[in-house]
Amino acid sequence: MPSGDTLSSVDSDLEEKISTVFERKLKLMTTAPPGLLIEVPVGTLGGALSEVTEFPLAGGAPVGAFFDYGCLHLIASSTLNHFQKMYPKGRFDVRRFRPNLVIHSDSEPFVENSWVGRNIMIGQELILRVSIPCPRCISVTLAQDDLPRDPSILRAIAEQNMCDLGDFGTLPCAGVYAEVIKAGHIQCGDTLRFVD
Repeated sequence: MPSGDTLSSVDSDLEEKISTVFERKLKLMTTAPPGLLIEVPVGTLGGALSEVTEFPLAGGAPVGAFFDYGCLHLIASSTLNHFQKMYPKGRFDVRRFRPNLVIHSDSEPFVENSWVGRNIMIGQELILRVSIPCPRCISVTLAQDDLPRDPSILRAIAEQNMCDLGDFGTLPCAGVYAEVIKAGHIQCGDTLRFVD
């Protein structure tokens, strides 16, 4: 908390405390209620949705999930390495992108764009279906831990990789979203292969 206090979900007065800080009634939930919407400023999306100010949460994930869009976010190391070579050291730290998985790749940057619509297996069990390139927003520019605020990051992504996302419009993207087709265990070093 801004005061330095640490709160836990088991605290009996947690909802009261966070509601006080945010000056509105808040409730913690483990599943998203039906119809939950994300609020955005006009112009956040493009194309047919350029005037939209809210849209359904987790449109590419199972009902009840708390994701912006998809369950998993994958990004290739070649994409991250591309940015790190082009821009000053540390600016394109992987933490800014918040991926679930970084896929080692010696391919060209943005190789993930070619994975859209394909099924991939990681290890011996997990099968994912890649849904769309991951549109990036102002979150990648925000300060976190020892990383300073850096508005140039979103501009750099826009200069390098604008993707047509249909009704969402053409947006700056880095990485891809994926849904789980078959759950399974994975570990560092597992091989990725296409299974479609």
